[in-house]
Amino acid sequence: MKIQNIFLSVIIGLLQIVQLSTPAFSQTEDLDSLISVLDELPEDTSRVRHLNGLAKTVLYNDPTESYGYVSEALTLSEKLNDYPGMADAYKTLGNLSYMWGNYTDALNNYVSSLDISRENNDLLNIANLYNNIGNLYEEQNNPNEARSYYQNALAIYRDINDFDGQATIFHNIGVMYADSYPDSAIVYIGKALQINIELQDERLDALAYGNLGYSYLNKGEYDTARLYFENSLGSFTKLKDNEGISNQYLNLGELSQAEGKYKESVQYLNKSEKIATEHRLNSLLVDDFNFMSKAYQETGDFEKALSYHEKYKNLSDSIFTIEKDQALFQLQAKNEHEKTLEILNNENELQAERLRAAKLQNYLLIVMTGFALIVMLIASYYFMHRNRTNQQLKEQNKEILEQKQEIENQRKKVSDANEILKDKNLKLNKLNKEKNYLMHVVAHDLKSPLNQMAGLVKVIMLEDEILTDTQKSCLEKIETVSSRLSHMVDKILDIEAIEKKSYNMKFEELDLRDILGETINEFKPIAQNKDIQISSNMNGKISLVKLDRQHTVQIFSNLISNAIKFSPPHKEININIKSKNGEIITEIIDQGPGLTDKDKESVFQKFKKLSAQPTGDEESSGLGLSIVKNYVEAMNGKVWVESTFGKGANFKVSFQKA
Repeated sequence: MKIQNIFLSVIIGLLQIVQLSTPAFSQTEDLDSLISVLDELPEDTSRVRHLNGLAKTVLYNDPTESYGYVSEALTLSEKLNDYPGMADAYKTLGNLSYMWGNYTDALNNYVSSLDISRENNDLLNIANLYNNIGNLYEEQNNPNEARSYYQNALAIYRDINDFDGQATIFHNIGVMYADSYPDSAIVYIGKALQINIELQDERLDALAYGNLGYSYLNKGEYDTARLYFENSLGSFTKLKDNEGISNQYLNLGELSQAEGKYKESVQYLNKSEKIATEHRLNSLLVDDFNFMSKAYQETGDFEKALSYHEKYKNLSDSIFTIEKDQALFQLQAKNEHEKTLEILNNENELQAERLRAAKLQNYLLIVMTGFALIVMLIASYYFMHRNRTNQQLKEQNKEILEQKQEIENQRKKVSDANEILKDKNLKLNKLNKEKNYLMHVVAHDLKSPLNQMAGLVKVIMLEDEILTDTQKSCLEKIETVSSRLSHMVDKILDIEAIEKKSYNMKFEELDLRDILGETINEFKPIAQNKDIQISSNMNGKISLVKLDRQHTVQIFSNLISNAIKFSPPHKEININIKSKNGEIITEIIDQGPGLTDKDKESVFQKFKKLSAQPTGDEESSGLGLSIVKNYVEAMNGKVWVESTFGKGANFKVSFQKA
């Protein structure tokens, strides 16, 4: 961690040197000049561009003034059918709605801008909007969707070599990790600052300093956190960025509370509240009221504590109206997802249509060429007899050649379209590789902290005599959750190994009776917790197969675990081994709800959730049966399921005898 702090200090020092070497800029003078030019502009697209520029210039200083400019820009651009101007205006309106806590309005505006940007193939604006929508999902506590949009934005930024956008994405990913994984957050924000050394984006520096401070606050390193908060506050003050200034006063108020300095906290929070109230920054006001209530409660002023708590509750309810707002938000997100799928489907249909057209045009080319030859022969025959007929045939020949050229032009267009589709497929493969890489990095980054957490819990639990019952209960819950998360990470890494075909199998002769016996004994305590009986019929015969021990154990562990997970209490699970036609067949039979016909079609696919649900609130990742199928087939075996809905399921695994 000391090396990490030194690295960040070097980056921040370089940024400060760059900023000191940059000539001073007067935002007030620039704004005044922009406003004076506006009066001279006619009602055309140049005025739309100017209005949008003004709206963005004052966005963080005076959101209300920004709203006035962007509203005029949108009205004029719609009147002029100026689609780029409309897209820019909708994006700024989305940013304003986001600042004011109107997340559904923000999404509506972003989607409107995205539709126009797609029509105009504006890749930079598409990437910017993906980033903004990712911020909305992060604010709605949906990190998976946020990460997906950030990845899509990052892929486009890399394709178009937009380093400013890449730095922004790294910063936003860091913000997403700041609460739960502050060390990872510091790494990602450090990447953003490193890129920004050349970009000299002062607002990104200010944001990064503030969020580094928040990460160190969550690590309990309060002195370092205060240093970053004060640095960020100074940068935002220089930029006259009221949202940033209010946010840093809020951060300093929260830090003071963490240090037990409640009067100092109130002073900072009062400053944040005043700015947020003046500029309708409702999302910041909610946090101001919440921390104010806590500060007054700690100082014994319960009347003010209650007053601020009521303000917090009323404002929170007004901007977060959870059931209504999230339902609308999810509906818009679903529509956007369906629209994306529709675009992809249309592109696939267009590709197929173009291929059919190419075949038809080639056929027509052959037919027309043959027809042209016939006409030329007829023309030669009649040339000696009738000049008039010859002239007519020449004209027909000319028309045929023109048609041939037209067909050739069409064939070239189809060929060009195929090249475009090929390029898009290459980009999709690239995106898929980046997705797999990110999954690999995230899974590996999670595994070590989870193992450390589990180890620390076990060490603490050794001090049994000094722990209270509540502390023991909390530690047991932490141990259970960390074990569950570690199990999920292992499954993700298994899937990664499967996709890379890196099994590293060591085949040896095994007796399946021994493997199954060990596995059954491992799961009996879990089954007993649900009052489930596990019975087995091994026939007493040696059942030798040539398999990899580790992967074989994992196959039957997953199948037996699933049988317990989906079986109601007080039921029975039967495990049988049979020999038939040179094969050893193992059956795992449960008395659960069984599978529908639709379930059976996708039961071995990744991340598929079936109609049946675990009966004891167990977790289900949707990966277990996919891993089973891949491992079985990698060892030249077969796996299938027989089930009637409502009457349980019978999973069968077959391997050749050794």
